[in-house]
Amino acid sequence: MSPAQWSGPAPEPRSLGVGLKLLLAAHLLLGTVPVAMSLVPPEVRFLPVLWALFSVGIGQLMVLSFWAGMGTSRRVKRLLGAVCGAAYVAIWPTVGLSLSPYMQGPPPITSYLLYLCLYCAMVLLFAGAFLFIRRRGTRLQRISDVVTAAAPARFQYSILHLLVITSIAAVVLGLVQSARAGDTPFATGPIVATYALTLVVFAVNTACAAWAALGPGHVRLRVFLVLLVAVLLGIALSLGERHDQLSWWSVSGATLVTVLPTVIVIISLLVVRSCGYRLISVRQT
Repeated sequence: MSPAQWSGPAPEPRSLGVGLKLLLAAHLLLGTVPVAMSLVPPEVRFLPVLWALFSVGIGQLMVLSFWAGMGTSRRVKRLLGAVCGAAYVAIWPTVGLSLSPYMQGPPPITSYLLYLCLYCAMVLLFAGAFLFIRRRGTRLQRISDVVTAAAPARFQYSILHLLVITSIAAVVLGLVQSARAGDTPFATGPIVATYALTLVVFAVNTACAAWAALGPGHVRLRVFLVLLVAVLLGIALSLGERHDQLSWWSVSGATLVTVLPTVIVIISLLVVRSCGYRLISVRQT
């Protein structure tokens, strides 16, 4: 079957809707995980557990941003759905912190509004990046099993890919150095660099996870490479936030902040892949 036959949506069987509905239900349950933060004491040895519980919501935001940018439904529906999803995800860390006997903070409504603003900004920013990718010629499309079987299985790369990887590595290393440059932990420059580094790390992990799960061909090697990248970016993020000044346990445990959300995105998009969806280059159609 020629690539030209990829155009046009395939008929959607009933099992397709069931799979996506089960995925939605799983995410609704997964969103409640940060409530368990109320059970974890805020000690250094338990910090990786707190980070892991909190990062579950980050993984869901990454999935939301991909759907908002690359989904096949109408743009307004995707935008409203992304905002509503971010509002839902923001509820549970607020509940976890308000129930915790170990932590004291602002009133729950203030915490919720803060989480809501941060989560909506993250989702919309990443969704905008995916919209840019979409306009550049890559789209999410459901294709037939025949086309899937005929998809290329070889792992290919080009000089452009090497340039992109080198540029991302340079940006990450530069932000790590900037985040560690201040003499005091409250210096403006390092704080801005830390936030920028966090956004770059999660944006790269989201894009890589989407490529690994929904690209044509076999996925095992790509998933392995993406998880390796998530570990390396997690180490970079922990160094940028000076976790090495706490303990080696903090540096290694901080990788959960990047690896766990990436795993959530990969598993979620593998479910989407099982429904027949792939990321297709418009130039090939």
